[in-house]
Amino acid sequence: PATQLGHHPRRVLALPAGRRWLCVAFAFRASEPGACFRCRIERRPFGPCRSPRAYVVTPGRHAFPGFAVGAAGNRDASPAQFRFRVRLR
Repeated sequence: PATQLGHHPRRVLALPAGRRWLCVAFAFRASEPGACFRCRIERRPFGPCRSPRAYVVTPGRHAFPGFAVGAAGNRDASPAQFRFRVRLR
């Protein structure tokens, strides 16, 4: 199944004054009905996830990869990926 990324944060986010973290969300879908997903943020291990998926991030560069797994167990060979940066204001 092909994984398609829908909603995602902007490429550059500004952390509001006085905050140390930010919540970002991603929405994704698969080309096959009934597919499940595995995703992660940074270098953490891939884990099961549902769309939409939210993460708490701190200032710096971040990457969100995610892929669909079809009902037959076939994995998308090219995960959807989004890179973004959180900067201090």
